[in-house]
Amino acid sequence: MKKSTGIRFGVGAVSLALLLTACGGGSDSASGEGSKGGTLYILTEAEQILHLDPQRNYTGEDLAFASAYLNRTLTQYTLSKDNAEASQLVADAATDTGTTPDGGLTWEFTLIAPFRYTALLYALILGYLIWGEIPDSWTWVGIGLLVGAGLSLIWSNRR
Repeated sequence: MKKSTGIRFGVGAVSLALLLTACGGGSDSASGEGSKGGTLYILTEAEQILHLDPQRNYTGEDLAFASAYLNRTLTQYTLSKDNAEASQLVADAATDTGTTPDGGLTWEFTLIAPFRYTALLYALILGYLIWGEIPDSWTWVGIGLLVGAGLSLIWSNRR
């Protein structure tokens, strides 16, 4: 099946723009130091948290919010308004809350293998550009199942 040159050019331009966006940018400063100032806006229907400073977060709900939205950790606290439930530690980037063979001196974790959705996108783009292949409906169903399963896993780990 012959594809029009315009569509291939468009897909190629978008692919190039994505590649350049992923590889480009950054600061000329090599010191690695941040700059003071700026504002972080968090849009939420929940009550405002008191502090984003981890040393000043005292409630399980604030700790859970910070670990869920600002950084990923091996474990996190359950996001809940109930204090008893919010103080429960659950797995985040690990498969469980860890095991310790020596009474807490060292901990062992098994990490969740990340699924790279960008690889799927690049495979679709390259398949089209190189072979002119357009995925059929069953391929889209499979992609939907993969993405849906990944999102479901993320959602269930956040609860």
